[in-house]
Amino acid sequence: MKAEEGQWIPTEFSVQDLKRRINIRGNKIEVFVSPYDIPKAIRGYRDPDAGRIVIEMKYITEDEPTKTQKISDWISCAIGKASSRIYSISVVAKTAEFRAGDEIRRDASMKELVQCIDEMANAATRSASKNNPEMVKQAIISHSSELLEFV
Repeated sequence: MKAEEGQWIPTEFSVQDLKRRINIRGNKIEVFVSPYDIPKAIRGYRDPDAGRIVIEMKYITEDEPTKTQKISDWISCAIGKASSRIYSISVVAKTAEFRAGDEIRRDASMKELVQCIDEMANAATRSASKNNPEMVKQAIISHSSELLEFV
């Protein structure tokens, strides 16, 4: 799918992507990720005024206030104040080096971005908050070429 800059790209997840096995008092059960933690669409664009590349997620509900969380020197996120969902990821464009002609650099930058999302999941205090970073990571990985083709 060829996306235009800033165009929302619908996300799709398999049933297996949405299943989680958890242990409750010694009993292993399967649960599904809350539909509120699953991005229904994703988009990427360059913000030339801020010198950043932005990846945004759209959810069932979109009116939650957010707070900015600095993840590293070059990545910050807009996180839902109540839900801890990731609403956007902002990357300093000069350090990201997502160049279409330079697949190695782009792949290395994507790997680092995914590692930051993993760190956010590991740092999540509520177990429900751990599902959202995983869903965001899957959406970014499966749509990385569409998200970054305009850069």
